[in-house]
Amino acid sequence: MRDRIPVSLRRLIYLASLIAAIAFALPRLFTRDGQRACATRARLLKTAAVGLILVCHALAGEWFAVQIPSPTYPLLANQAGIEGLVRLKLTLDGSGAVLRAEVLSGPPVLARSARDNAVLWKFATPCPDGKTSQTIEFTYDFRLEGEVDARPRTRFHYEHPYRAIVISEALHWMP
Repeated sequence: MRDRIPVSLRRLIYLASLIAAIAFALPRLFTRDGQRACATRARLLKTAAVGLILVCHALAGEWFAVQIPSPTYPLLANQAGIEGLVRLKLTLDGSGAVLRAEVLSGPPVLARSARDNAVLWKFATPCPDGKTSQTIEFTYDFRLEGEVDARPRTRFHYEHPYRAIVISEALHWMP
């Protein structure tokens, strides 16, 4: 995916991301009451940077996630110590809703959980081109870290483009 984006556009996305990071840090640096103007300018800069990022992604033709329900690590997979990648082909409608999620590869118990979660996601459309539906390839990376006796916690994060990393504490097995 990255190779299809022109270098100049990648640089623009990087610059917009850098501006957004600076804008998010500015209000924390200037917290005194006398410097409200700086905080206001930082909010305007932040809004402009986020808008620039969205425009860059639209120009790149990428869909980006806007509604991301938290996936769960299947208890059976956790107990069995099953980890791995699940690749899905998602069919999106014109508004960015997932119409269908087809499993391309991955352990079946993890694939079922990934498919059930993926249909709940919502994506923002790039520049509308009149297409009624679009397909993207999406990857879930299921990992086990650490060990607990009961109630494993699961956390996840989304990496653009199209990758969710699901990390759970492994249940301690006792014979």
